[in-house]
This record gives sequence, structure tokens and C-alpha cells, in this order.
Amino acid sequence: MVKVDALQAHLKSLSSGGAMLPLYIFSGDEPLLMMEAIDQLRSIAKKQSYTDREVFLQERGFDWGNLLSAGQTMSLFGDKRWIELRIPTGKPGRDGADALKQFASQIQSQTLGSEAPDTVVCIILPRLDTKTKTSAWFSALDEAGMAIQIDSLDRSQLPQWIAGRLKKQNQELMDIVKSQSKSAETNAESMKKSMSVLSYVAKQ
Repeated sequence: MVKVDALQAHLKSLSSGGAMLPLYIFSGDEPLLMMEAIDQLRSIAKKQSYTDREVFLQERGFDWGNLLSAGQTMSLFGDKRWIELRIPTGKPGRDGADALKQFASQIQSQTLGSEAPDTVVCIILPRLDTKTKTSAWFSALDEAGMAIQIDSLDRSQLPQWIAGRLKKQNQELMDIVKSQSKSAETNAESMKKSMSVLSYVAKQ
């Protein structure tokens, strides 16, 4: 399982013409950071013609056969496919665990000798505990694709994180950033709202 820096290196490679992997697994408990990381990957995927999107939500009664068949079925329009599977609890259950192991095996067998897959699958999980990370189903997924852990922001990281976002907007507000990070909640969503206010002030 890798961290965000490894994902960013992979995204840079993709932007330079590298091939998408057949499977990505995202795990984390910070909704904004998770969404942005996934959006970055999907944006590149769309540029590589993965435009047919399908989303599955694992809940009570979920048919795991849908996932297994999705990886084998071509798009009706011949487009490359982007498939998302969201597992909100991070607990697929016994049937789900078996299906995920089978799916990982299916992914590996289909990509032998292939430069770029016709289908990219993105599995989205909450932050996982150590026991789940070492489970057979997660280990199988990790081996078949790239598993990325999106960590929550630590207070000490806030000045650098905010500065990075402001730099993209060409704003020089480092003093305000440092002051804001001392008093604001260490939550990405609340920090985003605070930064919107800073952006408005900077334009006045």
C-alpha cells in the first residue's frame, strides 16, 4: 500500500503517456482529500478515453456478480470503461471477500502481456485497520493493482498544505496562512471553506 507521494509520481507518469493500471484502491477517512485524489486520476483516465463510467455501491443485498461481469463486459459503444466500486463500511463480508479475491485474480489474468487495460476499476474504501489491511481479500487487491492510503491532515502539515493550494491561485498570503492554521480545525473540508474566504479577501 502506497501513500499520496507515490500516487502523484504515478499521475505524472500517466500525464507523460504512461498506461493506466487495471485496478486502483483508495482508502481514507478525509472526504475532500479522497475526492480530489480520485478526481485527479479520473481526469487523466478521461484523457486516455476511459469515458464510459459505471458506479457500484456495496450495500445489503449487493450482487457481487455485477463486479465480476463488469470487468469482462465491453462498453456498448466500444469506449474504454471506468468502473467505481464504493464499499462504505470497508467490510465486504464473506461473499464479498471471496468475490474480491476472484476479481483480483481475474484482473491479473486479463492484463498479462497487455500495455493498457480496456477497463479501469477504482475501489473506494474508508480508512482500514491493520487487520483489514492484512486480510486475504485486500492483499489480493493490493497485489493486482495500486492501493493508495489517503491520510488525514496533521496540524503541522496545514501551513504547507494551504500554501500549496494558494500557490495554484497565485496568492502570496503566507502570513495569513500561518495564522489561520493555528486557529482553524484540522479538517480539510473546513480548511477549504476558510481558504475561500481568504481568496475573497485577497481580491478586495
